Amino acid sequence: MLRRRKLLCEMDLERASREELVEIIRGLLARLEGLEARVAELEAENLRLRRGGGSQTELCIKASRPPREEKKERKHRAQAFVRRREKADEVRYHRLERCPDCGAKLSGEGWEHRRHQVIELEIKRRVVDHVVMARRCGVCGKRALPKLEDKETGAVGKRRFGASIQSLVTVLNVAGRLPIRMIRRMLRETCGLHLSNGSVVKLLDGVRTAAEPTVRELREQVRASSSVCADACPARGDGMARKRRQWLSVDLLDSDRALL
Repeated sequence: MLRRRKLLCEMDLERASREELVEIIRGLLARLEGLEARVAELEAENLRLRRGGGSQTELCIKASRPPREEKKERKHRAQAFVRRREKADEVRYHRLERCPDCGAKLSGEGWEHRRHQVIELEIKRRVVDHVVMARRCGVCGKRALPKLEDKETGAVGKRRFGASIQSLVTVLNVAGRLPIRMIRRMLRETCGLHLSNGSVVKLLDGVRTAAEPTVRELREQVRASSSVCADACPARGDGMARKRRQWLSVDLLDSDRALL
C-alpha cells in the first residue's frame, strides 16, 4: 500500500505506461472495496447499538422538540370580534414643534400616524330653574297659572333635588350598602353637591313612600297564594307554619329593600 501511494506521488501519470496505469487502477479498486466493507461493518454496528446492544427492541429516543407540523392557512371568520371604536366627542391632535434630533422647526399639518382612544367619565351637577309664567285672560280678566306636576319638574313636592339624585342615593344606600356619611362625601367630591344627613334621609323616605303601593300589592298576591304557610305533614303543622311565617316575613323584607 505504501509502495502504491509512493508510486502515485512520485510517478508522472502522463509518462506512465499502460501496465503501470492498470496496476494503479487495480490498487484503487481494491482499496475501494475495503472501504465499502468497512462502511457496511460500521453501519451494522450502529444498528446493533440503536437496538439496545443486540436486543430485539429498539431504543426509545425522545426528540428534544416535537415534530414540526406544516403551517396551515388561517381560517378567516365570517364576523370579526374586535373592539369597535366609539364615536369621539372630542379629538385632540399631538404634534412636535421642533425636530428632536436637529432642533429644526417643523411645518405643515402632518399625517395621522396612530390613534389612541381614551374613555373619560365627566360627572357634574346641572341646576334647572323651573319658572312659572303667569298670564291674564282677556275675556274674564283672571290670572292663569300652570300647575306643575312632579313628572314635569323631576322632584317630589318642593324638594330641591331631582329624581336622578334620589335614584343615585337609593342605589348607593341599598345596593352599595354605603352609609349616609359616605354618600354625602362621594356626592361632594364627584359632583360638588352638598347634602345634609336630613336631606339624604328624606330622599330615601320618598322612595319608600313611592314604593308602598307596589309592595302592598305584592304582599296581597303572596298572601292569596295557595302555597303560603302550607304544611305537608299535619304532625308538624304548628311549628312549620310558624317557621314559614318567619320565612315569609324575611322574604317580604328583602322585597321591600329590593324595591327601594
